[in-house]
Amino acid sequence: MSQADDPTALVPIEGVLSYRQGVPDEASQFDFFLGEWDARTTRYRADGSEIASYGGAWSARHLHDGRMVFDEFTARLDDGSEISYMATLRTFSAASGRWEMTFLIAHQPQLIRSFSGVFREGEMQLDGVGVTLTGEPVLAKVRFFDITPRSFEWENRVSLDDGATWYRDSTISARRN
Repeated sequence: MSQADDPTALVPIEGVLSYRQGVPDEASQFDFFLGEWDARTTRYRADGSEIASYGGAWSARHLHDGRMVFDEFTARLDDGSEISYMATLRTFSAASGRWEMTFLIAHQPQLIRSFSGVFREGEMQLDGVGVTLTGEPVLAKVRFFDITPRSFEWENRVSLDDGATWYRDSTISARRN
């Protein structure tokens, strides 16, 4: 039976067969991220000026024999008080050849509704599509880069005009605990 035979299946038979073949080699592409991280986030306005900077903790671990990566990000003010929490699930899809992701921020609407990407030239490069709080379309480009065993950089760029212009929305510098 194929997806064409059962178009409403949550897990098509092709996915079941792929799962039984084991963990794809590409599933290790996020291994650099596994562990505990101290993080420093900076948020920016469209003109490039800084809005805020705050600390946080980021942790990532494998789920189900390495088939998924689960990570949690907790943002904190400099006095240690928690201001935000986000959880993300990541899995490599052999069918699409891309990482597929979903995430939620506690008590906040989901702005980016679709997120996927590839590991290319030493960077994890991710593309997102969603809507702003006012319902306007937004595109996102996230990348993990300057990856070493002890650190990495993260950047989110957004476009509010269907990709004609982009601005840096936020950055994170992460250092392994």
